[in-house]
Amino acid sequence: MTKFLLKVPIYYLFMLWVSFSYAKEKNPPLPYKNWSYVFIYPKALFAEVTFVRFLDTDGYLNTNPLPDLTTEDRESVNSWRRDIRRRSAISNKGKMPPQWMQFCWDSLVDKKVYQTTIEFPPKVWSMMRTPMPASIGPYFHDNMVIGLAPGGKVRAWFNMPGENNILIGDIKTVSDHELTTCKNKTAFKNGYSSSQELLSAIRGKTYPYGKW
Repeated sequence: MTKFLLKVPIYYLFMLWVSFSYAKEKNPPLPYKNWSYVFIYPKALFAEVTFVRFLDTDGYLNTNPLPDLTTEDRESVNSWRRDIRRRSAISNKGKMPPQWMQFCWDSLVDKKVYQTTIEFPPKVWSMMRTPMPASIGPYFHDNMVIGLAPGGKVRAWFNMPGENNILIGDIKTVSDHELTTCKNKTAFKNGYSSSQELLSAIRGKTYPYGKW
């Protein structure tokens, strides 16, 4: 009996090691230190992200209560341009690919808070691990660009030098009474105001002021 009891822990430790090794084989680390994500909005159609969280492929829930500033893409007017790349990120980073991402954001045009959830399939995880040939040398999809537009229209993509945006993820956006994580999360606690640049950008145009 004593010998049997001594063998049980060893057996379970072995099975744990096998399971861990199998999981690592199916979920290897990225071939670079971090991947990053950036949020952008079309020219003059201001948006601001206030909170981000994502579940990575290691099962770790990453939270970012102070995301980097959302920046303007001045060349995106009426529609997103086809080759947007933004690589600067301070806090918007992760060590493993995301299974899903959820974030809260304000639209100054719509004067409301949106909550967006993006589901990333295994194909995206594979893209993030696979080097792509390029004239500058092997290139990785290590930077995700997320565009925020009026009407809660969200797009997420990867890009390579000289190529068009590659759309990724299954996206769902809600607002008003459907908010959960993003309820009461806003960058404009004293209310929304419209800048002259925004008013000039939408003058004479039909909502949502472009094809997003």
